[in-house]
Amino acid sequence: MWLQGLLGGPLLGELPAFQPRYNIAPSQPVLAASWDHQRQGIRLEYLRWGLVPSWADNPAIAHRLSNARWETLSEKPSFREPFRCGRCLVLADGYYEWQAMDRRRKQAFWIHRPDEAPLVMAGISACNQRIDPQHPLRTVAIVTCPSTPTLSAIHPRMPLILHTHQQLASWLAEGSLASDLCEKIFQPPPLDYFNARPVSDRVNRPVHDDPACLGPGMPSALRSTGNDGPVVPDI
Repeated sequence: MWLQGLLGGPLLGELPAFQPRYNIAPSQPVLAASWDHQRQGIRLEYLRWGLVPSWADNPAIAHRLSNARWETLSEKPSFREPFRCGRCLVLADGYYEWQAMDRRRKQAFWIHRPDEAPLVMAGISACNQRIDPQHPLRTVAIVTCPSTPTLSAIHPRMPLILHTHQQLASWLAEGSLASDLCEKIFQPPPLDYFNARPVSDRVNRPVHDDPACLGPGMPSALRSTGNDGPVVPDI
């Protein structure tokens, strides 16, 4: 498996059952990978998207903790502990982002790698046993950072993409992160790392989860992307 080559370790346990997804929304499971420091291997599991910290009494807190800003990971009470000891990877073929066209309309884009290899996003996870001790709740938030110049025309933020072995090793290292490791992790991908193409408005409703979500959208959305150049569609 490509992840073993990427992280340099064996997979622990059985692989979770995979089912193609085309439109994952917060509160739904996402595929995550973490490094087991005792057993020296990779653990793959599905975590619920939307962080519920270990101290929370109400799972509704997850509604506002689906994403975690890189700049405040060590400051916000909800993120401090997961950032220190719950760092993980969120794996996906790509992600959706919406560009505001005017006050009433947004165009959805499918952002992915040109070679169609998976994206590895930085995540922070938590295990809550306070709400229901019999059924621990394992959740995750995706770490976000300022967009690359290529993608900033669509949206000012993007997932923090880990694209080098050094970034992966630093993010999955045990314990707190020193400032020099944080600098190594925060290295944007090359400008040609992403493709972005407009997709159908069907993706705007989470109830739709099928290949039609990736259908063509309105290419004209690319004509108003600003001075740093359009995102070239691959359709």
